[in-house]
Amino acid sequence: MGSAIDYGREPLAGGSHTDPISHRQMHAAEELRRVSDLGLALHHFANS
Repeated sequence: MGSAIDYGREPLAGGSHTDPISHRQMHAAEELRRVSDLGLALHHFANS
């Protein structure tokens, strides 16, 4: 089995490391995940 590559540690060609995401961006991602899961659940319920 192959090993995983952590591309986050490899610099991009001609680029520098990116800045970490902000607390606001992290919160937005969590909210998006939450409503996405809710939408999938409602879609499954409506089609069953």
